[in-house]
Amino acid sequence: MPKKKKIKNKKPSPKGKKPMKVKKKLVAGKKAKKAKPAVKKTLKPKKVIKEKVKKEPKPIKEAKVKALPKAQKEEKTNEKPHPVVNEAALARARQRALAKARLALREKEKQNTPAQATDQKAYEKQLKLAEPKHKLILEYIVHASLPLLFDFITSPSGMSEWFADDVNIRESVYTFLWEGSRQEARVLAVKENKFIRFQWADRMPNTYFEFRIEKNELTEELSLIITDFAESEDEMNSLEVLWQGQVQRLMKVIGSKV
Repeated sequence: MPKKKKIKNKKPSPKGKKPMKVKKKLVAGKKAKKAKPAVKKTLKPKKVIKEKVKKEPKPIKEAKVKALPKAQKEEKTNEKPHPVVNEAALARARQRALAKARLALREKEKQNTPAQATDQKAYEKQLKLAEPKHKLILEYIVHASLPLLFDFITSPSGMSEWFADDVNIRESVYTFLWEGSRQEARVLAVKENKFIRFQWADRMPNTYFEFRIEKNELTEELSLIITDFAESEDEMNSLEVLWQGQVQRLMKVIGSKV
């Protein structure tokens, strides 16, 4: 029979009790084995359901303007705004310049020509006669110089610009031409920068047509006063319309406002 091994340091455990653990003694020369650290179980976080939030649109960033150097800034500040050009005013200025040039040429011509001839006897006779009833007086404000306006109502070259297609003069008789028609008028009286009076050759001796210039002392504006006679009362309106058309041509040639 094999021998039974003796179990040391084991005490019989009482009934119903677990056996006590016996601490192992350390033997010299042997290291005790390190106990493995206990692994902690980490709990996984629960999934949180996030609500979808509408994102607000990002504001648009304004483009940054690069600062100009000082030299360019000074050039821009010194730039003057372009003036608005009025075409009508520009046309009037051109017409005035042309009218002044024409006046200068005519003044040179006058230096080599004799003074204006007049029919003084016919003028004195007319003053004694009674004027007809159908007398028409029209007045227009003209923005021009006095010598320029007087030249346009007295000289043949000036009157051919607005009054007739062509004007010729021989002594005191003016010949006016309109598209084939021809009419003559005598100069009864004239005063420098004041007035000129004509008489149609085929009209009554107590009739005439006159251009007179008057200057307002306060406003210094020039007024052109036209005097003419109609043959009848029915002819007064048509005669006025005729003169208005002629004066409008004069205003355009001089460069004055109509």
